[in-house]
Amino acid sequence: VRTEKHTVKEMKKDPSDKSDIDQARADRAARIKAVREASGLSLVEFAAMAGVTKQTQMQYERGNTSPDADYLALLHRT
Repeated sequence: VRTEKHTVKEMKKDPSDKSDIDQARADRAARIKAVREASGLSLVEFAAMAGVTKQTQMQYERGNTSPDADYLALLHRT
């Protein structure tokens, strides 16, 4: 069995590196915001149309919360 030693520098990850999941969340958030902006609706108006609160819509657009399937289906139809 061969083991390799890694230096501390090699093991440290650049904090600016995003994991694939983090990048997917950021991409989804950007698309949600782009759809809302393209609709010409304010955040409050879009949230009401989508059946969520303003705070929830903000969380979706920031990538802090993942929308459910119903929301995504509505977004697709918008």
